[in-house]
Amino acid sequence: MKTIMTTLLFLSCAQDADSPEFQRWSAVKVGSWAKFKSEIENKGVKTVLPVEITYTLLEADEKKVVVEEVTMNLLAPKDSPKQEKARKKTYNAKISKKDAVDKEGDEELEVGGKKLACHWTETKTNAGSIKAWVCPEVPGGIVRLEVGLPGLTSLQRLNLQTWEKK
Repeated sequence: MKTIMTTLLFLSCAQDADSPEFQRWSAVKVGSWAKFKSEIENKGVKTVLPVEITYTLLEADEKKVVVEEVTMNLLAPKDSPKQEKARKKTYNAKISKKDAVDKEGDEELEVGGKKLACHWTETKTNAGSIKAWVCPEVPGGIVRLEVGLPGLTSLQRLNLQTWEKK
């Protein structure tokens, strides 16, 4: 899960620019949430990880939004203290420097029987590659996120499962 958080931080790097995370979360009301499952794909073989991640908007004002990330280990017993990890992330309205986008396009993805019109961007740096599919109908905007690390043949992917926009 550190890779996903690193990716989200990587996506938010920008210079005196509007923060895309702030813009996407500030477009919904407090209490809106999006739930994801994580998978790894290596040489075409997909493995779904026993982890569920839910992002919920806790606070919002004109300068920042606070989003809670709860990671649930689906293999741990329901009453286990190790089953759930929560942390908060603050996204300011402005950020410092934006990475250049290498490629972008539009693609329709289906989530829970609903077709979502997404805009995707792909960015490659020495730290790896990130491809993000974004749709304004979803709290936080992210529908799918793929992270590739240099020298590895696998991708870590975060896939939207369900959401509630308030």
